[in-house]
Amino acid sequence: MREPTDLGELIRWFRRETELAYPARIHSRDYSEGGTPEWHGAFRAWLLAHPGSTDREGDIKNPYRFWLWSMANGGRSGRVGAEYLYRLACLDGDWLAAARTFTPLTAEGEHLARAYAIATLRRFWRRMQTVPHREVTPRHA
Repeated sequence: MREPTDLGELIRWFRRETELAYPARIHSRDYSEGGTPEWHGAFRAWLLAHPGSTDREGDIKNPYRFWLWSMANGGRSGRVGAEYLYRLACLDGDWLAAARTFTPLTAEGEHLARAYAIATLRRFWRRMQTVPHREVTPRHA
């Protein structure tokens, strides 16, 4: 697949990948004190449990989940990027609404939010082009 070239293509790609990777209910109908959607309990458990689980050949079963988890655990900028992608998924690809959950935006801020959305989605797209692999040690009976 060729790399998406603009924000619209990146968001369409991201939404397709999200639908394939996640359980049907990403968030509950509740909101946090900050106004962001709360994670559905089953989604939270799925996301936090073993993002690096592998199949028999050692390939990570869910690269989307693995790369999102690795971003969230990859320092401050990675955590912010992972949180942004989570909010983008919760808001069905509305990049501007996802940015506004962090802070109110001016017209100049919207321009910066667009650039951030493109950069973050491109970084995630590039990661998703690699299926992570781990050596699997056979179990002996």
